Amino acid sequence: NKCTFSQTARGVYENLMDFGRFGLEDEDEDDSAIQYVIEQSLLESTKQKETPRGSTVKTSRGSDSPSDISKIFSTIGHGNEEVLKDLCAKHKDKFLQSDSKGWIPLHEAATQSNPNILQLTYESSGPGSLECRTPGGQTPLFLAVEQGLIENASFLLEHGARPDCLDQDQDSPLFVAIRSERTDLVKLLLLHGSSVNQMGYHGRRPLHEAARGGKPGLVTLLLEAGAHPDPRSNYGLTPLALAAQGGHLEVVETLLKKGADVLSQAQDEASVLYEAAASGNPDIISLLLERGADANVSNHTGHMPIHRAAHRGHLQ
Repeated sequence: NKCTFSQTARGVYENLMDFGRFGLEDEDEDDSAIQYVIEQSLLESTKQKETPRGSTVKTSRGSDSPSDISKIFSTIGHGNEEVLKDLCAKHKDKFLQSDSKGWIPLHEAATQSNPNILQLTYESSGPGSLECRTPGGQTPLFLAVEQGLIENASFLLEHGARPDCLDQDQDSPLFVAIRSERTDLVKLLLLHGSSVNQMGYHGRRPLHEAARGGKPGLVTLLLEAGAHPDPRSNYGLTPLALAAQGGHLEVVETLLKKGADVLSQAQDEASVLYEAAASGNPDIISLLLERGADANVSNHTGHMPIHRAAHRGHLQ
């Protein structure tokens, strides 16, 4: 199952990013942490299979002709407006039925670059279709943002699509737009009421995503829109810690100016300076020390920033 594999792979990656600092020289401890996150990710994947989220859509069965459903999807995919108009008139009742992968026509139309196709499909689907979800939990708006189609996203939002719909990965359109570095989509979603402090995967907020990716423009945009400068993930990581860990100096500077806590510690007691030591960026380390970071604060295993820097081979 492609969708399930993607969710599991992302889960392992995100967890390893958070757990990667546990232990420096104790291989058994590292192995335990890695085994734990793999087990957790597989467990989440199993739960997703057993309890799919979102609105239910009708499947084609009984007297419904599968060829009609297939023709609707094919016409949408080929962008044939005239044929689609005819299908809308003759088979309007089919537009809330799903295909073999669990999509309704509006899902398909949301991923197409022709906004006229989206409008025609929506008019035959009705407002209720805006919140219909794929088996992976994506709404038409989510799919439009994922494809980077701002006209489609704008159309769906203007017709009442909820901007903060979470999929089964606990992603929202705003998280996706940030990850794709689509400032225009981020602005659009915020304009239509997307929560700048929405909690997503492992308790991370949009600011975590922008800081971890080293996107200073988006970090500034989110802060100006009201993002809290110092939210904590489920593991106690702040955007400042993630930016320091990634070596993103400009993001670190921006967050500190907005009041991010240089002395914050994660659940494993790792400090922001400890995270910065992993990046080997001397400018970030110097800045944190200037702002009052303590080089002698250890994590739960007794390792200090200097230990982590040495372990990573950073000699400066």
